[in-house]
Amino acid sequence: MRIKVIVALILCSLLLLSGCINSDGISLSDYNSLRTGMSYSEVMSIVGDYATRTSEIGIGQSRAITYTVQGSGFLAVAYLVFSGSPLKLFSKSQANLS
Repeated sequence: MRIKVIVALILCSLLLLSGCINSDGISLSDYNSLRTGMSYSEVMSIVGDYATRTSEIGIGQSRAITYTVQGSGFLAVAYLVFSGSPLKLFSKSQANLS
């Protein structure tokens, strides 16, 4: 049940942010270099200033933090979800990166 609530809240935050546009940002190549299980610092060294923390959800001992990462191009965006202690990349998705 907790996981369903976390996933629902993350998806809602992603839908609200799906219209973001930016002319600078990470490339598809940068995105493809990200692997689940990477540490927070490893991921941030790749995405840098283009990442914005968009949500944090905690239920009991579980915690998930979502970042929106601006891509270069029209409606280009990536979403990164971190969880665990220490934080590790749990999942990633992207739209329109090139």
